Amino acid sequence: MKVMRSPRVYPLIVCLSLIGVTAWPVQGQTSRPVTGQKKKAPPALSPLQQRALETLDGLSLEARHLENPAIRADLQALIGDALWEFDKPRARSIFVDAFKNARALEDDDEARAVETQILKHLWRRDRSLAEELLKQLTTGKTQKTAEETAASDLSSQFGMQSSDPVTQQKLDLAKNLMDDDPGVAANLIGDSLQKEVSFAGINQLSQLKARNPETANRIFDRAVNQLPSMPTSSALTAAIAMADYLSPSCAVCAAKDFDPAVADVYYKSALAILRRSLGEGPATLPLKPDMQQKVVQYFREMQALLALTLTRFSRPTELAELQTIFRDKVQSLEPAKQRNLLAREQNQNAPDRFDQLFSNVESISDQEQHDLALLNLVQLALSQNSTDELLERLDEKIEKIQTRTLHDKAWSSLKIRVVEKLITAGDLDRAYTLSIKLPDPVIRARALRTLAAAVAKKGSVTLRGSDLLAEGFEALRKGDASVERSQILFKITSDFVGLKDYDHAFDALLFSSGSLAPLEKKDFEQIPGASVPNSLFEYGGTFGRLGNVDFDKTMFAAQSIRWREFRLAAGIAACRSVLGRGK
Repeated sequence: MKVMRSPRVYPLIVCLSLIGVTAWPVQGQTSRPVTGQKKKAPPALSPLQQRALETLDGLSLEARHLENPAIRADLQALIGDALWEFDKPRARSIFVDAFKNARALEDDDEARAVETQILKHLWRRDRSLAEELLKQLTTGKTQKTAEETAASDLSSQFGMQSSDPVTQQKLDLAKNLMDDDPGVAANLIGDSLQKEVSFAGINQLSQLKARNPETANRIFDRAVNQLPSMPTSSALTAAIAMADYLSPSCAVCAAKDFDPAVADVYYKSALAILRRSLGEGPATLPLKPDMQQKVVQYFREMQALLALTLTRFSRPTELAELQTIFRDKVQSLEPAKQRNLLAREQNQNAPDRFDQLFSNVESISDQEQHDLALLNLVQLALSQNSTDELLERLDEKIEKIQTRTLHDKAWSSLKIRVVEKLITAGDLDRAYTLSIKLPDPVIRARALRTLAAAVAKKGSVTLRGSDLLAEGFEALRKGDASVERSQILFKITSDFVGLKDYDHAFDALLFSSGSLAPLEKKDFEQIPGASVPNSLFEYGGTFGRLGNVDFDKTMFAAQSIRWREFRLAAGIAACRSVLGRGK
């Protein structure tokens, strides 16, 4: 059914949503003064900004009645950020309340994810308040039994994450700020690793290395020097992560080159840790016997994995020692772990790693499992290596996938890499010819998005960016409903906004909003971060920019979203767009 777009419809819908609404006070309405504090005069409001504040007030009330505290806290943070320039005391109060809601979450991982989103907004606004909230993390939220405490300490004991919640939270915050502000991310990672070296911290350092290798290497050198003083369990896992920092492991290609001088210092420290661990075991915790046995198995598995890892850096005189340690520890593990580690050794030492992995897949007798394993191998190979030689070999292997949907996905995943290479080479017409042949609609849309960006940058006589985006969007219209499909729809909508093609942008926004309707709760549960609706879809580049163009149309699209939490997030983004004008 085609929706009527009469200009009179939009204000009516927005106004109906606000009747009888009162919520967190905002400047520009009736705002309670803060006792004993001289308030700075708010900026002059345009009529549109006044409307946005009034709309935001209604949305804030609805957000406060959400049952899910994670989503409620995330939306509160967005509202606090939007109000910052208009009523700082009230905005601070909302941030504090949001953090309190996040702290109340029972699931520690979910709580940290929401806390990170709140701190990400607040870090730009009020660093001292953000630091103050971080200090609250040092106090336990609830009283835990000895068994629960011991279980939660396992990841800290092995250094998978920091034992200090503030340090771990700073690492999570650094991950979220890596793209927007790599300088701040570097400071957070450096501070965290100086306090405690962890597997998570070294992984974040590897991400920083791609953006600022000089700073990352300086932090890495300091972390290596901390290895000798670390507890054995966490030192083992940190040393494994450090090897990947020096020379990222690749399952389908030869080992990457590394700096021998830096690697030598690391190797000596890591080998000393491995030797020290041979006379020790993991710390004894108040766990049930079967759980304690799993901890012992994991400790031995880490010993074996570090021994295997160090063979990549070892001197010939120490290779036999490392191989002996590896074999000894592997033999003490349960059969499934033995098979996994022996397969890793086989792959690491294979002259042709891709052929080795492909041979393993070919040994699977069940056709459906074989096809799925081969698809996974194709996607793994493409994520690690996309040389022309490998692309040709993958093209040949994909023909062995008999399941049509899996074959099309594998073939499309391969050909989009070919499209990217053609774009890089400047052959945009051939890239287009190949893009429109991709059978998977989501991958075809991605290819056309990439091509549209290249056309906008390089120019083309035969291709227009808006036409390419329209083709990608049309391909998605015919695709099956999925979270991934909706994510690409919103991204293409954002691309239309970037081209200032607002007619297409508003039509795309309305369809993208409607694409969420067929989705079910189980579709979101499978996606990390789904509890934070603002980060799941491209709301900043769509609702967050189109609100300035036509607030009524944007709010109409937001109100059409079926899912309440996503509807609220969209409306808040539109209000933030208007309130952020002139910054």
